[in-house]
Amino acid sequence: SDGYEVAVLKAVDEKLANYQFEYTGTSDDDLLIGLESGKYDIGTKGAWYTDERAKKFVIPSEPVGASIIGFTVRKEDEQKYKTIDDFAKNKGKLVPI
Repeated sequence: SDGYEVAVLKAVDEKLANYQFEYTGTSDDDLLIGLESGKYDIGTKGAWYTDERAKKFVIPSEPVGASIIGFTVRKEDEQKYKTIDDFAKNKGKLVPI
């Protein structure tokens, strides 16, 4: 496992001499299912707060970092969507991933 969140956890792990963290790579869906079932104790993912998630998980009120979010579009639509206004005018359908 690698990435920003893992680096943060490794820094915390170094400061907690009484604990030994075990890292397991997983999919986003499996992470939430694993947390809910008790398979995992803690997980990291770019999950935004939702009321539904807050019913099942402790969502931090302070983020550990920031992400740059962008739109992913088909190559053939590259010229069609240059701005958010272009997206709105063309009544694009947004699919969060």
